[in-house]
Amino acid sequence: KGLLQFVLGIASWRCVGQQQAMQWTCLELIACAGRAARAQDAANIVELHNFFFKFAKAEVKKQPAWKPRVLVLMLQYVLRWMQAASLAKMADAEGDAFKFAAVTGLLEALYSEMGRAGSRWTPRWRLKSVRALQRIFKCCPQALEHSVPWSKKADNLPAVLISAMSSQVIAAEPPSPHRATLVELYVKHVLEAKQPAAQSTLEAWAPVLAAMTPEEFEKQVLPVALRMSKRQPLPSAHSIPWMIIL
Repeated sequence: KGLLQFVLGIASWRCVGQQQAMQWTCLELIACAGRAARAQDAANIVELHNFFFKFAKAEVKKQPAWKPRVLVLMLQYVLRWMQAASLAKMADAEGDAFKFAAVTGLLEALYSEMGRAGSRWTPRWRLKSVRALQRIFKCCPQALEHSVPWSKKADNLPAVLISAMSSQVIAAEPPSPHRATLVELYVKHVLEAKQPAAQSTLEAWAPVLAAMTPEEFEKQVLPVALRMSKRQPLPSAHSIPWMIIL
């Protein structure tokens, strides 16, 4: 616990803007702590998992303004812990005291910070964050299963989450049942939006549009696009051409 507190609470914030070697050192320390956790008995493993995610969430909430590079680093810490400590197996195990709510609480806090970062996401850091989040979803499928229902309740979806979530859902074999949900989310957050969506947000929906079937487009998308072009011409004039291009 002391090692995790040192990395997440002290060392990690000094990695930003510093040499890459220091960032890798922090990542390796997280990995060492995760591997050490696997050697503990079941009760201690559960306690360490809960401690990591709750402490990381507290650090997220404590920061007054997050830069994209800091968010990327936190995503990498979460990924490294999940891989080293075998979180997916722990989440699937029956009878353990581990509650996945600790993980979802941290992820929701990170999603909120992604949305607040807004236009500060440069292409470089957006790509890094999307890749890190994609790997989190691959490493722990339960995290992806949580992100889709959370997105249905959210008022504002960050482009980073849209891109990572949609690419994983569309690439799933056999086809994921969440595909239809993503189409509904696209209609809600792009076509029915009262304000024009940012270009990065429109680009993030590209996997969903590319995988959309003619039937889905004809029944779910086209009628809404035609209706909203009359009700809200300004947002529609921005989103509909992008829908055709993508």
